[in-house]
Amino acid sequence: MLEQGADKLEMRIRELEQELEDLRINCKTQIEKSLSRYKRVIDFTSEGYLELDRYSNIISCNETFLKLIGRDREDVVDKPIEDLYVKDSVFVHFANRHHLNFEADFYMDGGGTIPLLCKRSMIRDQDDDPIGHFVFLTDLTEIKNTLDDLQQVQFRYRTMYKNAVQGMY
Repeated sequence: MLEQGADKLEMRIRELEQELEDLRINCKTQIEKSLSRYKRVIDFTSEGYLELDRYSNIISCNETFLKLIGRDREDVVDKPIEDLYVKDSVFVHFANRHHLNFEADFYMDGGGTIPLLCKRSMIRDQDDDPIGHFVFLTDLTEIKNTLDDLQQVQFRYRTMYKNAVQGMY
């Protein structure tokens, strides 16, 4: 009788161990799918993405950012973000303790620069201590070109108006 109870208990323990192993496998699969989905979103978004450590060194970046500046991952990872842009080109739109939005001209491989809007936010650990930042970067080239075109048109219209007014008097 005692032996039979021990056998049942042993069998139940094996069943529970198998259930636990199945749950581990299921959880691991779900985590891998979730991470894969997250990675696809970050890698294929139309904006550049950087993750910075607490010292503003680049930990990771997406393909879009690398394409924007024409560099390889090895050229930017473990480098300070400040080394990638022209210091005099920085224009701050908004800043507080947790967020910073600014424009800067980033150096491109092979010379030249590209204007990018940088939206930086703080990353905190479970104790609410800052551990780094994430940055989304948007290409401003088209917007800057459109603004330049608009300024030229405004200048032409102003000149035409001035000439028309002078012709009237």
